[in-house]
Amino acid sequence: MNAQPLFVNFTCSSTRHPGVARFEWKAEQWQLVGASRQRPDSSPVAAERQSQSGGFVRGPAYTGCPSCGADSFVQCGRCQSLGCWDNSWPDFTCPTCGNRGEVSDGTIESISTTGSS
Repeated sequence: MNAQPLFVNFTCSSTRHPGVARFEWKAEQWQLVGASRQRPDSSPVAAERQSQSGGFVRGPAYTGCPSCGADSFVQCGRCQSLGCWDNSWPDFTCPTCGNRGEVSDGTIESISTTGSS
């Protein structure tokens, strides 16, 4: 599909520190391979929103959130932003809009590079 990596705004759910998630197209899906912290108030991803679809999962090489170490990520059901999430947490509170709820199993099918809808 696409050999170019996809960079998406990503926020630490524990510290609310901004970051960028890096996805690569592997095995017919977008795999999260890494994330980096950004300076607060920086704009790490172009403000022009671009959507990408194709299934988004945590890749085997992903080592966790650079701010808190959480082992996975989720997409908020309300604002569509990405935030880190640890499998040991009973629920997810979106660091962007405050929405809170259980995390359901499944694959994210579409992501905006800005991290929100």
